[in-house]
Amino acid sequence: MTDGQQAQLALAHLDKLKLYGKAIRVAPSKHIGVQMPKDGQPDAGLTKDYSNSPLHRFKKPGSKNYQNIYAPSLTLHLSNIPANISEEDIKVAFEEKTGGAVQAFKFFA
Repeated sequence: MTDGQQAQLALAHLDKLKLYGKAIRVAPSKHIGVQMPKDGQPDAGLTKDYSNSPLHRFKKPGSKNYQNIYAPSLTLHLSNIPANISEEDIKVAFEEKTGGAVQAFKFFA
């Protein structure tokens, strides 16, 4: 996307958001674009062009992915949880990984 819509969304929704107890800063870049390395030049794996990748979620303007961009929230939706996994298993896994307590949890049938 060349019109900057994604950058504006990131700026609006992520600037000053707390992550691991610290506020992250998101600001417009002073650079107009990313200079990709010329063919045959080493890039140390720091740049990769995903613009023609089939995995690019926002490749097609007006796609349903554009309609599913929302501000960050405290709600996390999970899917494809195996039937043998209990509510307690999920709570423990998140608490161990994040160091925080799960405030609420609900399985939907």
